[in-house]
Amino acid sequence: MDPSGLGAIAAWSGAALSILIVIGLIVGLLPIIVAVRRRHPNVIAITVLTLVLGWTLLGWALALIWACTDYKYEALIPTKRESRDS
Repeated sequence: MDPSGLGAIAAWSGAALSILIVIGLIVGLLPIIVAVRRRHPNVIAITVLTLVLGWTLLGWALALIWACTDYKYEALIPTKRESRDS
């Protein structure tokens, strides 16, 4: 047994480091998570931006803003209302 208790401190330090790494990954990948959850049509581009420039604060912020922006779906097949009008 370790009389000084350094083994327990080292174990807690490793656990704390693991938790911080997981939190850091979640925060770092937040733009991707938001884009996927919102079913953003540009999720691939947002993912690339996050992975390539996410390590810079500017790239990460731009990816997060882009993931949070509103978007409109444009129907590729005309709806009944559109086909009657034309």
